[in-house]
Amino acid sequence: MRRLISTLLAAPALVVAVALAAAPAAAQSFPSKPVRVIVPYPPGGVTDIVLRLLAKTVETEKLLPQPMAIVNVPAGAGAVGSRQAKDSDPDGHTLLGMHVGMLISAALGRTDFGPEAFETVAETGSGCMMSAVAKDSPYRSLKDLIDAARAKPGELPEANAIGGAVHLASLLLNDAAGTQMRYVQVGGGPDRFKSILGGHTVATLFATAEYMQFRDSVRGLALLAPTRNAAFPDVPTAKELGYDVTFCVDTWWFAPKGTPGDRVAILAEALRKAMALPAMQQELTSRTQDPTFIAGAALRTKIDRQYEDVRRITAKYKVQ
Repeated sequence: MRRLISTLLAAPALVVAVALAAAPAAAQSFPSKPVRVIVPYPPGGVTDIVLRLLAKTVETEKLLPQPMAIVNVPAGAGAVGSRQAKDSDPDGHTLLGMHVGMLISAALGRTDFGPEAFETVAETGSGCMMSAVAKDSPYRSLKDLIDAARAKPGELPEANAIGGAVHLASLLLNDAAGTQMRYVQVGGGPDRFKSILGGHTVATLFATAEYMQFRDSVRGLALLAPTRNAAFPDVPTAKELGYDVTFCVDTWWFAPKGTPGDRVAILAEALRKAMALPAMQQELTSRTQDPTFIAGAALRTKIDRQYEDVRRITAKYKVQ
């Protein structure tokens, strides 16, 4: 009888000990199959490239027991793939690789969901927008361009991709400067490049990776980033010039809403370790990406603040 009572009294402690012993094994068993990373854009874009670099590194460095598989779903300007990820089982085996485009689509009503429909996993790298003109432009500085825009409100033609990240970045900069450009719908980076070189428009904005392609023929006026970029140290930030504006296209990893926190943490830790590797940081830097890493509540706060900026500026200027 004494032995039976002792066994019963010891049972709770025994259960706890067994549970604690099993926890590491459970963590090691996740993921139990390849992690599908949905990219809602065609292959070859900056976000797609960064996601692929990270996925490959996670696999080669064995940072997870299963590989990450990139799946491109290029339809509906990002909406189709994002919805597919949102509606996937929240078990940690499906992720979404996305950027500020999600916030813009939600703010403009192109989708009926935004970042609130996902668990934030991590940010892995950031590339910011830059105001630029042709090398032979009379506008030698951002001040020159702003002065001209103030003298002729709504007249200076700017090459743009209306309704996208370039448009939003320009609106934020012009809103801070108290200026108004005449937006000309041109399209992607190569087309905007041709437009300013041909004199059809006087200025545009490029992502840093785009600017690197065209830098021999264009002049950067201001980088919409927290700090200067080492790839072009002579280009000042808008903040340095008195305009408190940043607009970056960050690489974000999301999981479907309801994905268990411990699984989100495992995925984020694998990405953190990959980002900490000198080779990875050098690879991103060579592509003009700042090798940032943010996870957890800090990332959610950052995204929420940027979402508020996007909603404010799209409402103020009635962007459609």
